[in-house]
Amino acid sequence: MQPEQTKKIQEAVLFTGAILVITVLGIYIPFLAFFWPVPVALSVLRQGGRSTIGGIVIAALAAGLLWDNQVFLAVILVSGLVGLIMGGSIAEGFSGKRILYYSVAAAVLSQAIFLAVNQLVLDVNYWELIEQVMQEAAAFYDDPTLQEAIPSALQIFRAIFPTLLFISGALTGVFSLSALRFVASKWQMELPDILNFRSWRVDPRLIVVLLVTLGLSLLFPGVILLNLFLGIIVLFCGGGLSVIAYWIGKRVNQVSRRVLLIAAVFLLIFPVLGAIVVGFIAMFILPLATVLGLLDSWRDLRNLNRAGGG
Repeated sequence: MQPEQTKKIQEAVLFTGAILVITVLGIYIPFLAFFWPVPVALSVLRQGGRSTIGGIVIAALAAGLLWDNQVFLAVILVSGLVGLIMGGSIAEGFSGKRILYYSVAAAVLSQAIFLAVNQLVLDVNYWELIEQVMQEAAAFYDDPTLQEAIPSALQIFRAIFPTLLFISGALTGVFSLSALRFVASKWQMELPDILNFRSWRVDPRLIVVLLVTLGLSLLFPGVILLNLFLGIIVLFCGGGLSVIAYWIGKRVNQVSRRVLLIAAVFLLIFPVLGAIVVGFIAMFILPLATVLGLLDSWRDLRNLNRAGGG
């Protein structure tokens, strides 16, 4: 056997193992689930689509035999489908924006199918699981008010589920592309200029869409208009976070970035402290980011249009 063929076989085995291991770890460490598509996308770029599909099938069968059907579906749908589209769009030479849009759309679709199959075929009732977690939290704090608020909270979760699914897909697309770009740079692989988050700006025409959607939501209350309105708000919030990341990036050196990374890992290891920090961000940072996103879309706070970005 020629050395080149041997190297390809070794890489195929490596990628297949990486697909399986990262998917399984993501079951137990939820944050890692955002990076499920990365080994699949890398395999597409290194091995090609046909070899990658074979690796996905082998990893999925091993997951089904060693664990359960949920891990099997995660390998096929979330890791496999998203990674194939992500890697395929890069291999086709699409622009950074199209790669991002395709990756996010694939993540939303794959997660929706994953949840639907689990609930309809495998009889996994996620709403009962969420209610059980809420019940346990209320019992832990021994607060009757929390107990009484559970039905209302579940109703809210059901109403805004499409928005939550969109947020999860967007985070999966952004984090996976960032991790893919980092790993590819270490392997000296050339990738297209994938959209830099710090130079992202929401199209100002969406302000008009936001106002129209808000008006229609007030006149004709409904789940569809509510989720459309919240989805646009999420986009402006992302634009505001981009502004914050841009300003921080200009003032933070390499050492400070490492400190921030270590702090993020520390919060992941200690979930209670991490939950407190996430709560603080949700209460204070995200509303501020939404306002900044609106202002940046309207006034171009970073002068991206004049600098050729945005």
